[in-house]
Amino acid sequence: MSQVVSALIALSYLPKFRTVSLRRESFRIRLTILKQISRLGIAYFFFQFVIMFSQVVLNNMLIRYGALSVYGSDIPLAVVAVVSKSSVLFLSILQGIGQSTQPIFGFNYGAKRYDRVKETYWKALSAALVVSFIAFIVFQVFPRQILSIGRLWKLCF
Repeated sequence: MSQVVSALIALSYLPKFRTVSLRRESFRIRLTILKQISRLGIAYFFFQFVIMFSQVVLNNMLIRYGALSVYGSDIPLAVVAVVSKSSVLFLSILQGIGQSTQPIFGFNYGAKRYDRVKETYWKALSAALVVSFIAFIVFQVFPRQILSIGRLWKLCF
């Protein structure tokens, strides 16, 4: 429902722009544009597919081998879920670093300022490594506290 509301709000603003005009032909599917979109999106599609596939395999292994443990199959699944949700905080920061560099790369690459592209790359890589190192240390030093956050979250909601 939120996607529909967002689309309606965006469509209500489009007529106010002078550079954007929507006509019936604007919504026609063109094979050349579809090919370009597919070329750009196929890598991300496979990336998401591999993540989904590995998650399915992991869940099946946790259920199968977790059932053999004294804890049962539910506890390993719950632990992985809590750790995954906790790691989203750090992953969001890393994704923000990656997405924020894209316009800088694009602008400077287009301006043939390759030195700035390299400089931005190394700065982003350094920042991502620092965040990753901090996340690693936090998860190694505070595993019980991280797992207890999941318990508190469940109690609150």
